Amino acid sequence: MGGDGGVCANNRRFLPQSGMGEVKAEKSRHTLDKERWTTCQHSKEPLRPPLLADEVGLLYSAERVMTALSRREQVAPYVKTLKDFTKLDIKVNKAKEEVHAALKRGDNVGSTEDYLGLYECPITQLNTNGSNKFCFCRDCTHVFSQRALLQMGTEQCPACSKPATREWGDGFNTIIDIIPDPQAMDSLIEAAIKRKMDQIAEKKKRKLEKAGGAVKSGETGSKKKKKDTDGKVKKTTDGTAAPASADKEVWNSIFKTGTDEPETFCCRGGMVGHTHGS
Repeated sequence: MGGDGGVCANNRRFLPQSGMGEVKAEKSRHTLDKERWTTCQHSKEPLRPPLLADEVGLLYSAERVMTALSRREQVAPYVKTLKDFTKLDIKVNKAKEEVHAALKRGDNVGSTEDYLGLYECPITQLNTNGSNKFCFCRDCTHVFSQRALLQMGTEQCPACSKPATREWGDGFNTIIDIIPDPQAMDSLIEAAIKRKMDQIAEKKKRKLEKAGGAVKSGETGSKKKKKDTDGKVKKTTDGTAAPASADKEVWNSIFKTGTDEPETFCCRGGMVGHTHGS
């Protein structure tokens, strides 16, 4: 006001630095997502293939995960074994490799390296530079951009056309977002922990049921062996079964000594010789 023709600059678009706070926040989010695409979530070292992703959508180097699990280190509260990870089938961005080769030769590539990611979508060719959102299918393990999923119009893998869904369950080809929004991270982790606890409880329940069934079947088998009412389970002391038509008393009299001692060949021979001698 004053000396400006009576114009009041009360609109933010007239202010020279309006919106700078939002721009800085957006840049920090972009930088954070880019770092997550190049850093192992567990070791905080550069991400190296083969790549693994957990149920939340965080990325890991397979070698670092296997080393940590072998040392019984906790990778995540919802991770117990290597089966809790998905080995990703992801396409390498050849343009990024060419830029790295040019840098090794000493060529000037300008700012090209900044907006190129290490990997790309096989459908849309969008790369993992931190600006583009990506997903993977838990069953078929393919990685693709969210734009490719929207272009398909149906819930199926854009890479192999296998049916997919956002739902969780055994046999479901679940679609999981890679590097989810920070606002949704806590709820995703809580859901993953709950699923893992339910899986452990269900496994213990099946184990107890199986053990109980084995005990019952063992008791039934022992009772059946004790019963000899139909005359079909006739065996000698050495375990040889008698013919079904044989008389039980006659058969047992042939193979038993009439004593409580276990029957052996020497015992039988000695008794026979003693009888003849007398």
